[in-house]
Amino acid sequence: MFTGIITNKGNVTAINIVDKGKEIILKHDIKEELHIGQSIACDGACMTVTELVSADQMRFFVSYESLSKTNIDEWQLGSQVNLELAMQLGERLDGHLVSGHVDFVSKLVSKEQVGESYELTFSLDKSKNKYLIDKGSVTINGISFTVNYVAEDNFAIYVIPHTYNITNISKLNIESKVNIELDLVAKYIEKFVQK
Repeated sequence: MFTGIITNKGNVTAINIVDKGKEIILKHDIKEELHIGQSIACDGACMTVTELVSADQMRFFVSYESLSKTNIDEWQLGSQVNLELAMQLGERLDGHLVSGHVDFVSKLVSKEQVGESYELTFSLDKSKNKYLIDKGSVTINGISFTVNYVAEDNFAIYVIPHTYNITNISKLNIESKVNIELDLVAKYIEKFVQK
């Protein structure tokens, strides 16, 4: 489990196509000791460290399933990636509960500066509309955000300067693809109500 609070960044240094997926090497700025088998959210997608290439580089295997459900297939050499280590029991939950299982890929449809912050609007399939509510939570590229408003086929968030400057949200252009994880609680409530 994760919190959606980005603590580190990485950059793609190698992409290798392998049987049934890709192997990706990320150069990272994580200071604590990592280990093989560790779960790390990469742009919100939970990945398992398969090799520690060096003190500041790690390798992941990304299956075709993950490539089809995330924006990882769009990554290129040098792409900046938001990183978050899995939360530990007993630590403060500053964002919201994030599983690292991406629900779908969305596109940025507008980006407007509002004072020192930014309002970003993303596309939304009508079938997913029911999972978002005004002032609810959503995860975009691994970042926990409060939903500003929800329309029929899009939703918007505000990005404060701190988040804009320390994550890859500042690198997004119109039509950029992002990983979306819907609120875990909303999905469980729907399942309980349907039974």
